[in-house]
Amino acid sequence: MYKLILLSFLSLFLFAQKIEINADLFKANKKDNIGIFTGNVFIKKENDFLQANEVRVIFNEKNVIIKYSAKDISDFKLSVNDKIITGKCKELEYDVLKNIYELKGDVVLKEDKKELNAQLVKVNQKTGEYLVDSNKNNPVKFIFELNNANN
Repeated sequence: MYKLILLSFLSLFLFAQKIEINADLFKANKKDNIGIFTGNVFIKKENDFLQANEVRVIFNEKNVIIKYSAKDISDFKLSVNDKIITGKCKELEYDVLKNIYELKGDVVLKEDKKELNAQLVKVNQKTGEYLVDSNKNNPVKFIFELNNANN
């Protein structure tokens, strides 16, 4: 497995944060401003991580990262507004400029003792807003504990 530490390349565009990406294969296309990592992809940035089959890093014309996308995500941990969210899904997109995550397909999210199952989840990291959607054959499912105010 190739270990790619893109500190000098990517950290310039991620507010001086270190990002480490490990994958079986890395391909880049300067003309299309994209880097593609495939096979056993593991990304770590501070306390966040993502494990997937494929991750694409998209740049603008100034070589600034504008979007990440991932497929077949088996596990991830994200820090959102001082909360830790773990889960999995079929697809994930992160818009760097808007600071919005979009998760699609068999989404499972866990936070503390809460669990969410859906087909689409959008998380705005700036505002802490969530949008959750599903379909009639597989409705949104929330699992959480109620705390009694008298306890």
